[in-house]
Amino acid sequence: MRDFPNIERLIASIFAAELGGLGHVGSETPDDLEAHLPFLRAVRIGGPRTHLIDYPVVELSYFAADETTGAPGASAIANRLLAKPPPHPSLDFAVCEPAFREVPWGVSEQVRHWGATFAFETRMVRVVLLP
Repeated sequence: MRDFPNIERLIASIFAAELGGLGHVGSETPDDLEAHLPFLRAVRIGGPRTHLIDYPVVELSYFAADETTGAPGASAIANRLLAKPPPHPSLDFAVCEPAFREVPWGVSEQVRHWGATFAFETRMVRVVLLP
């Protein structure tokens, strides 16, 4: 069976190891966010799809303890997603608009937040269903 990748899971799999494991990536912000810093949240917010190509639009949020680690961390994520070749074979194209910028995060004074919107072009991948 072939299907389009779940873009939120795909982004999590790309960055989990370098951010400290699966507890540092996801589509939902953990209640104890301070214990999971740095944290990358990926949420699909739209995008069209045809029978051949999926064009997900994804809001990425990068959380860190301070500006000296947060800004470079967000920039490194953008650079990897926009790189040639892409970081995963199912990603054909990525564009970022607006780019990562610091945005208010009023939930905790110990957390700084950078947000960006990415549009991707993805191709179908082979899906193996285990019994």
